[in-house]
Order: sequence, then C-alpha cells, then structure tokens
Amino acid sequence: MAIPASDFEFYKQFLTEETGLSPESEKIYLLESRLSPVYKKMGFEDLGELTDLLRAGDANAKRCVIEAILDTETCFFRDRKTFDMIINDLLPDIVASKKRKETISIWAVGCASGQEPYSLAMLIKEQAKMFKKNIVKIFATDLSESAIKTAIAGEYTQYDVQRGVPVRMLIKYFAQNNTDWMINKNVRSLVKFEVGNILNSVSVNQKYDLVLCRNVLSEFDESQKRKALENIHASLARHGRLVIGFHDNIEGAKDLFVPQADKDGLYIPVQPA
Repeated sequence: MAIPASDFEFYKQFLTEETGLSPESEKIYLLESRLSPVYKKMGFEDLGELTDLLRAGDANAKRCVIEAILDTETCFFRDRKTFDMIINDLLPDIVASKKRKETISIWAVGCASGQEPYSLAMLIKEQAKMFKKNIVKIFATDLSESAIKTAIAGEYTQYDVQRGVPVRMLIKYFAQNNTDWMINKNVRSLVKFEVGNILNSVSVNQKYDLVLCRNVLSEFDESQKRKALENIHASLARHGRLVIGFHDNIEGAKDLFVPQADKDGLYIPVQPA
C-alpha cells in the first residue's frame, strides 16, 4: 500500500527525531516494504491503521516501527584495519596514560547484535599482558531491542562466525551449540549491553577513553549528526579518542573534533580554551 504524502512526512519526522534516520522521498518504497510486515503481524488491514496508532503515541507501535527501519547489519572484525589500529596503536597509548588498577572505559555506539564490541573484547583477551595492570570495560549500546537481546545472549549462527572470525579465535573463544556458536563467558564478561540512543543526553559522570561510532553517522542528517557528536564529545575523557567508520564524517562538528594525523577515522576531542 502506497504511503500518502502527509503520512510520509509524518514518518520522516518521527524517524528523524527517534533514530536520526531521514528517509528520502525517492526511497519511499523501502519504507513501505519494511512497514508492511509490521502492520500485517499486528493484524491490521492496511498501513493506515498502524500510522494512526503511531500518531496516537502507542509505545508498542513505536517500538515495532523503529525495529523494522533500523539496519542492524554487521559482522565480526568489520574493517580489520581499524581493529589493528585500535589494538596496536590506540589502546597501548591509553594504557600508558593510566595508573595501576585504573579502568579503561570503551563505548561502542550502534553496536547492533554485538559483533563489534565482542571482536574488540577478543583482541583484548589476546593482548592480556598489555592490560594486566588495568581493568577494561566495554559499554555497548544500540537502539534495537532485538539486536541487544542477541548481543547479550552471545549466540551466533555459522554464517555469522564464518564472516570474520579466524578459525583459531573461533576455537578459542566460542563453543558450538548444535549449528550455532556461543561466545565464551570470559569474553562476554568484558561487555555490558544496553538499549540506548546516541541522540539522547549522556551522563557527564561517565567519561570514556575510547568511543567507537562506526557506520552510524553516515545515516544521520546534519542536525542529528551534530547532536550525536556533541553527546560523544561530552562523554569523552580529556585524553579520549573517537573512532568513526570509513563512510562517516564529522562535517558540521569540526569545532568538536580534529583528525589525528596518519590515522584514518581517528579523532581527538577539542578541549575548551
């Protein structure tokens, strides 16, 4: 069923405010195709009934629409060069700046079903000697409740693991469960997952040494990207660093971050004068 122009504008505003995503009119067919299973599953005859429920502020309708629109596609060790840079260059600098028993705090924004923070956790386990005087904690958030549930469970399909996990690490850090693979507790224990929206205010009481926000900003319009980067800036420790994806950029927030020379995707927060 085609979405009337007035309803499309409503969905566009709703999704921009709630997720940062701003669907273009020429891609209205994508919105229709993703919402069709939603209203059918809810027992409605057409999209208009779902739209009316959403306009009325129904929490379940809101959750279902957001889940349907979000792209939670990811894989283990996505863009391996970035992980190599983090573990070989960035984290050793952070460790060197820390005193004994100080916590190294990492925030993975838009973590989807957990492959990114778990990939980093495995590399940290591989380099355990580097972190022996410190505690490492990874906090991971995503707007998708279903993705976070998968991440917390830590169970992945054969397809999931074969897309990026080296065989040696698969044997070392996973246990087979029928046709699926369960990541080990000692890796899961490094990561705390929560449903969270980067567009919301962040707690200034928690400061992170490293924030990963990869393949997230490119989906936002300029105003929402600015809001996300302001929140990340507020959450970073003075010596903290931001890592973004290859398709992301910080246009519109160059007053908040400057690139670190010779390190693609790595940014330093600008400090107040």
